[in-house]
Amino acid sequence: MKNKSIVSLLIFLMGLSFTTSSCSDMLTPDLDRFSGPTANNDTLYRYWGILKSVQNIAERYVILGESRSDLSTPTQYTSDSINSLMNFENPVDGSNDLLRAADYYYVINQCNSYLQSTDSSAVKDGNYYMRREYAQVQAVRAWVYLQLVQNYGSVPFVTNFVEDSDVAIQLMTSAPKATKDNLAELLLKEGLARAEEWQDIYGYLSYGEYSSGAGASVNSTACNFPIDAIMGDLYLLKNDYETAARKYYKFMKNSISYFYPENAKTFCSEWLMNDIKTYSVSSGSYLTETFNSYTDGKDLSKGKNKNENLTLIPSASNSTFGTVLTRVQNIYGFSTESRQNTTPIKNPDGTTTAVTSGSISVEADETYRQIAPSPNYQAVSDKQVISLYTSDDENKMIKYAKDTGDGRIVAVAPKVSIDGESYRFIAKYCPPSSSTSSTSDANPYQFSMHYAIPIYRKALIYLRYAEAINRAGFPEHAFALLRDGLSNYSLPFYSEEEVEYDPNTYEFNAKGDTISVNGEPYKPGMTIPPLKTRIDTVQTINTNPGGTSYAYYISPTEGITAQKTDYMVYHKLSQFDGNTTGIHCRGCGRIDGFCDTVYTYSKMVAEKMAENKARKEKMTPTAQKAYYESLLEHTKKLVSEGSYELKAWVKKDLAAEIKEAVEDIIVDELALETCFEGNRYQDLMRISNHKTDGNEWFAWKIARRNNTGKDGLNDIAEPAIYNKLKDPKNWFLPFPKK
Repeated sequence: MKNKSIVSLLIFLMGLSFTTSSCSDMLTPDLDRFSGPTANNDTLYRYWGILKSVQNIAERYVILGESRSDLSTPTQYTSDSINSLMNFENPVDGSNDLLRAADYYYVINQCNSYLQSTDSSAVKDGNYYMRREYAQVQAVRAWVYLQLVQNYGSVPFVTNFVEDSDVAIQLMTSAPKATKDNLAELLLKEGLARAEEWQDIYGYLSYGEYSSGAGASVNSTACNFPIDAIMGDLYLLKNDYETAARKYYKFMKNSISYFYPENAKTFCSEWLMNDIKTYSVSSGSYLTETFNSYTDGKDLSKGKNKNENLTLIPSASNSTFGTVLTRVQNIYGFSTESRQNTTPIKNPDGTTTAVTSGSISVEADETYRQIAPSPNYQAVSDKQVISLYTSDDENKMIKYAKDTGDGRIVAVAPKVSIDGESYRFIAKYCPPSSSTSSTSDANPYQFSMHYAIPIYRKALIYLRYAEAINRAGFPEHAFALLRDGLSNYSLPFYSEEEVEYDPNTYEFNAKGDTISVNGEPYKPGMTIPPLKTRIDTVQTINTNPGGTSYAYYISPTEGITAQKTDYMVYHKLSQFDGNTTGIHCRGCGRIDGFCDTVYTYSKMVAEKMAENKARKEKMTPTAQKAYYESLLEHTKKLVSEGSYELKAWVKKDLAAEIKEAVEDIIVDELALETCFEGNRYQDLMRISNHKTDGNEWFAWKIARRNNTGKDGLNDIAEPAIYNKLKDPKNWFLPFPKK
């Protein structure tokens, strides 16, 4: 089949008649609520028509993002269309319904028409009543272009409404090409910068609730796309780390009301069986609290909003209520059946009214299972260690569960028993109706339908923020986000002030304060300046009630620099209070401060540095281990001298290696926390652009998806895929040719 021409794509758009929401569609709440100065009913219908078109690409977002990733593998039931994607066979645009670039431009054309024809300066009762909606349409267009660029690499950037063939032919030859490097600037010049200002001023759209018909109503505020988050993605894509970090930070500060990973983690229990310690991990409420709610946590006015989701694309329970989204569930292995129910309700006057409702039942079925968790995903999970933390007023104790791996896999990819066989099913869109366990398989009927496709959630924003600040020069803080959280209690606070002390009696006090002399950390044997001499810096590291900063590994150099950087200020913001904990604890338990001996900055960074050196230089496992141990010995020496973990490594020109190591730790955390949500393939492509050997690294990651944890670093399960993906031209889907 030949590629469709760009002309035919644009002619398809040319005949566009806008999809609007019918009276029975879930995207049309009661318009009587919005007849005042804050809405225009005509534009409301057009806005809901845009959202309806976004529904048509929502499932594709997930499938294209996960089928090609290192976390997925095919099964014997994988269809040809999915298999061609997973094997990078460069399937032709239009060869199946997952590969239609025109569907993205359909949404873009609707947005272009709206933006061209809507008067954003219109005033009613002193209110610019169109600007909130106008900003949201800009956000939708930006997000859709982001998907196009990530999937196709280079695409025509069209901002005019296409309505005749002359325009289509002109655009074929004259439209600028949007790429990862220029997309941010193109969108900003076409109104995204103004839209950001208006979203800051006027906030998010709120049009009531969108009912799925099954008793699950998606709050309309949860369907807003946050411009700051999108702009963070755009700048991260082009390696502008500081601007990306600034956008994510602004969004967290202004719109994310608290981040509570502690309230949504898995659980590990210990007991004795025949005098042998046995451990069991249960899913708890991990999915229901982190992923499967229908409200959002964007609005600070809601107080301490613990909701994890930030942007959702809603789904109906059957076609009576609107667009039904079940394809992701089907491809992940669940059969679905949509039902419509009619219940007679007796009215006060004695008459009856038929009330229609719907529901979708799901069942785990191995014959539906086209995408399964890969051996690599299992290996990343197995490598993690769960900590069992206890504390009282005087003591803290931590011990480790043996051979459990990360607890999130029990919720995300539980084992299901079908006809005596055990299979792992991806359950993020069909959450278990009761807790699943590592010691017993779930049954096929233990799952329920989730009536939305999450696009943004808090953990995703935090992890991308960590990616940005690491590359911007703050690897210790990036690791702290994973391990301890960004909070008043977790992070050390450093102050610069004049301190008076007696050099003859000065000692490290019990609070753990240290002092610098002429800009260097104090070490025994240094000559202390006389009394009342100005000291450059006092590093106070006791900030939490327990008396010790959890993130003790943050050096004075990085800590002081962070406190002077506008996108790194945490101690003054209520969002970053003591209730925040590290994302890693969701699957591996609390690891407060000095109690931990496994997930430490020095060990994790040294491990990844050794892995990277071994991969690049084809080192033997023995040589890799020796290099790792040499790094740890260096760290021990630094600590014994009163310094901080890894601080001196930067002075030895290893700053780049440390950043790369922390980045790879973040890549693993993205796999554990945000797997199978639609981001993984694009995450790996974006991160590969940060690295000096990015093409090689990307090919290596994907080609090892079927490798297990028992394989060596230089073992590659799919060498043909590896050789193909070393050329970035093969990363993208073929765009329709001229």
